[in-house]
Amino acid sequence: MHKIANRITVGVVIAALLVASALMMRTARGEKLAVIGFIAAGIAAVYLIISTFVQDKHDKEQAKMKGK
Repeated sequence: MHKIANRITVGVVIAALLVASALMMRTARGEKLAVIGFIAAGIAAVYLIISTFVQDKHDKEQAKMKGK
């Protein structure tokens, strides 16, 4: 349950960063910062996806070892 809550929290933070970056793109001053925000959100999203798959694979391997 704790693992799921952490994933949801990180997903919400990434979504907030995307929305904030999109809103900053509407202003002339915020364009550079918005691009940095989009890049940061993209990197964070890719990291979340990869870490989720790696952790799930690790958990399945541990479950198999406990079953034997």
